[in-house]
Amino acid sequence: MSSYPASSRAVSSVTDEDVPGDGLMVAVRLSDMATPLRNGGPLAAGDRSALVIGGTARIRTGEAVVFCKIVAVAPAVVRRDGRVQAQGSPAAHATLGPLEELQAIVLKASHAEHDERDWRAVIIGRGRPLKASSLDGTVIRVPDTPANRAAFGSTGTSDDSAPFPQLRALPLNDVSTRGLLGMPHGPAGTDKAAAEQKLLDTAMRDYPHLFAEDRVWIMDRLYHGAPRIARLIARTHVLIRLKGDIPLKRTSTILADGSYLAELSGDGVTVTVRVIEYWVTVEGQAVPEMFCLVTDLTDITEYPARELAAIYKWRWDGSETALREAKSSLRGAGPSAGPMLRSGSPGLVAQELAAWAAGTEMTRGVARAAALAAAPAGKGRRAGMAVQPREISHARTRRAILAAIRAGKTSYTALTRELAKYRTVIDRNRHRARKAKCASIFPRAGGADIITRTAEAVIIMANNPA
Repeated sequence: MSSYPASSRAVSSVTDEDVPGDGLMVAVRLSDMATPLRNGGPLAAGDRSALVIGGTARIRTGEAVVFCKIVAVAPAVVRRDGRVQAQGSPAAHATLGPLEELQAIVLKASHAEHDERDWRAVIIGRGRPLKASSLDGTVIRVPDTPANRAAFGSTGTSDDSAPFPQLRALPLNDVSTRGLLGMPHGPAGTDKAAAEQKLLDTAMRDYPHLFAEDRVWIMDRLYHGAPRIARLIARTHVLIRLKGDIPLKRTSTILADGSYLAELSGDGVTVTVRVIEYWVTVEGQAVPEMFCLVTDLTDITEYPARELAAIYKWRWDGSETALREAKSSLRGAGPSAGPMLRSGSPGLVAQELAAWAAGTEMTRGVARAAALAAAPAGKGRRAGMAVQPREISHARTRRAILAAIRAGKTSYTALTRELAKYRTVIDRNRHRARKAKCASIFPRAGGADIITRTAEAVIIMANNPA
């Protein structure tokens, strides 16, 4: 059989070094695709094998052609029965397909669900209520291969000598449900601020529907600069905590609710913001903590300062707690404890990250369905109140889904009904030192500085406790 393309000159072979990156397609005539099984039978779903090409004839206009996307180049392993597989650990190859597309489908469905149903556990605004969302960066370790280190770099050292490369992601979450709405990612970078600012630019470009006028984005103290804040408030609303070294030029007297207007400047751009300064004290905590928030919401009647100060704590639910729940499934990949991906090349890292994001949000979708199916509590603080998705355990939901898939018998209705029976206690007003954010695998050291306090936080604004 003649080779394709038909040419009088010799056709050179392609090596693994010649294969371009993501997006390359290979065209193969449908009639040239063949089963590799020695018995000549068709491949079944559980055969775990690739099809093979039985010929390379010229492709002609109108013929049925299979367009294949290259997802891995690896040594072949041919089994006794003829099956063709990739050598090495299955996790090292893209056996799951183009998962970035699956992630896009899942996150689009999540956004549509949040638009169609009012999941808000926290509402800011009277006549024009806003949805509260949060964004915060995170780093995830990847295997130490030359390709991963070149693509992602590492943090913690100036010379990129950290034990493992890391990618940086910017999860965009709904604070009421902890639902994932978007997640741009890129190299970790040695400069955290610059890396996360670049990811925020990517988020505004790739997820324009999330930065809308019906949403307020709660952000921590990593300063994104006046020009970027100006671009944000041209499309959406923000509530950002500032560090003490960011200068503000006050332009008004103290307003009736204790806030004031000021100018935030940098790189030739000046933005007018409303400043909310307050202290937070917790019973038993010796030193109060001072907060300085800036926002573009200047209407003090519609958005009082105390209410804006009160919703800032939801950033922890939307970003920190949500991320810790999501990372709990990333285990067992590295030589040490902690979340880590398994893929050895940047292209496959992107697919594995997409699989993790899609799986996490699909799990949260089941939890939201379970919350809808759950009957309100008959007693306690939440007696008679609608069940919130945060009350359905993320870990229990994930385990139940895996058990149902393996059993192949549990219906979706039965699954959500069973999950609805178990509730996590929420809004317990628990406080702990930031240094103890992650649970230690070592015995408890003790000490008064890492104890957990259960008490309501008191906001003090203009010397008046709330």
